[in-house]
Amino acid sequence: MSHVPGHIDTTKPQNLDEWMNQSNTSNPLENLARVNALLAKLIGEVVNLQKDVVEQTGRKIKRISDINVRIKGFQNQTDSSPGATSLLGASYEESKAILEELKAVGAKNMDYWLTFHYMTNSLTKTPLIISNSWVAQISLELQALNESEQNNSQQESLRLQTFTNRYTQANDQASAVMQKDSQGKATVTSNLRGAGG
Repeated sequence: MSHVPGHIDTTKPQNLDEWMNQSNTSNPLENLARVNALLAKLIGEVVNLQKDVVEQTGRKIKRISDINVRIKGFQNQTDSSPGATSLLGASYEESKAILEELKAVGAKNMDYWLTFHYMTNSLTKTPLIISNSWVAQISLELQALNESEQNNSQQESLRLQTFTNRYTQANDQASAVMQKDSQGKATVTSNLRGAGG
């Protein structure tokens, strides 16, 4: 059976990309189905991008949590007073790496601490000496950053759900329009119900 212009041929497989990129026909149902299919394709790309955003936010939350657990481990184990000191890591390089990780996740004043560490310990190659109050302050800051990222994660997940719903809706509309056309019905009103939203 050859394809009749202006009619969706549901009996013969057709290359989807060719079908979506062809010019409008005299059949408004086929044109509407094509628009919905194109919309679904575009929204599908947005869904994939939004999935990446949600995954990146999740990785950042894990990164903040991991460094917070690590920082808490540097509290003085024998003296819980705020002024009690301990070493930030076992070496100069480890202290530097921890400060750089803190900076990377958004902790404040890490440029100061990196400079201080360099000026104080670069010749001796010793770790940075920190106090329990420093550990507590950094830990509180990391908790605040974590909560902020948790809120961000919830918002991004809601966006993903919205885009996913719109993707499903556009696919459903394209299918419904094609079914209507193959049944020979001329009305498209019922298939326009969610086209704007």
